[in-house]
Amino acid sequence: AFLMEALQIHPKDVSLWLSAASWEYFSNSSIKNARTLLQRSLRVNSTSPNLYVEYFKLELHYIQKLRGRREILQLDGVKSKKMMEDETFSGAVPMIIFDQAIEKINDDVEFRFKFLEACLTFPQTEKIESHILSSLEHSSFKTNVTAYIARASWLLNTSISSSLKVLNSGLSNCPGPEIHEEVLIFMSSLVTSNPSLSPHHLTYINSAKKLNEKTPKLIRLISEYKILNGQYSETKNFILKEIDNDRLKSPETDTIKVYDILASICYKLPSSTSVISLLEKGLHSISWGSNSSKMKSEYVQRVVEYMLIEGSEDKVKKILKYIEPPSIEPALRTYLRYYISENKPVEDIYSYCVSEFGVGLHCVNFLRDCLNAETDINRRRRIWESIVSAEGG
Repeated sequence: AFLMEALQIHPKDVSLWLSAASWEYFSNSSIKNARTLLQRSLRVNSTSPNLYVEYFKLELHYIQKLRGRREILQLDGVKSKKMMEDETFSGAVPMIIFDQAIEKINDDVEFRFKFLEACLTFPQTEKIESHILSSLEHSSFKTNVTAYIARASWLLNTSISSSLKVLNSGLSNCPGPEIHEEVLIFMSSLVTSNPSLSPHHLTYINSAKKLNEKTPKLIRLISEYKILNGQYSETKNFILKEIDNDRLKSPETDTIKVYDILASICYKLPSSTSVISLLEKGLHSISWGSNSSKMKSEYVQRVVEYMLIEGSEDKVKKILKYIEPPSIEPALRTYLRYYISENKPVEDIYSYCVSEFGVGLHCVNFLRDCLNAETDINRRRRIWESIVSAEGG
């Protein structure tokens, strides 16, 4: 009675409808009343994803309850067969609910997969799962990358060949690099547990290489595959070609990772190409926007690390000027670690950084590192005063 009164006041509150339906089914043992409540709720809340999914689960639970009752009663073979052929046991009702749901919420792949996930908690739902998956073959999903990858992932549980067939279909129907990116990510995780699929992975790699327009992410995925297979020279030439084609200009994590891969290759291979010059080229060629200061800082930190490894300390101070003070601390701390490892005076780098970049919250951790590394009491006091000043004390 309380719930019914609450529903009259709050008909848009889906949780109240679900609570009332749950009580009718689990406490009052009335599937009829529960269905009536949920159907009334859908008339008021016809676009509520959670309502459809919970209604779907309720019907699956009811089917399982009937199956359990049949087993307890130990029905004879004829009646059992009749019940198996009954629409209730075939999953007709859950499929109707699903069809109604996607009619109201029709272009959401993730929403459809919530119904598939619900099936996992109940036995003998293969027919229902097939019905849900077939809905993703509709023309509205023909160029939907997410739909292809989702279907391929689900089908792995039953048939690898079917999963690969879906991937091939996606590559045929979806223009652009996104589908290639997702297929390579999918295959990378799959090959780890199933090495026999490596030839398929290679086929997809070669297909991606032929694209005229490659994204930094796609270049990274291809490069990582080649590196994993020991193809260092080929990877280096591939990346350099993409750099010349201006495909690594956007300030993305993938762009930075590709330059990192290139730098690591140059260290492995005898090469006249300077690692630092390549990384500096990246610094100048990437179109750093106003929102990419943190990424730029991380990239410069990598450049500084390579410069210090090669002993090019004279270039470090020059390269640090590319970073605005609020984002400079990671590179400064890297520079300080180098000083400490080389047993150089901490005072020198401390004085340089304070004079060049000032004292503020942007370098408090750097100053603390200096304090911990410095041994002279007077210098420690000076550094401590800088920390207090930076923190506004």
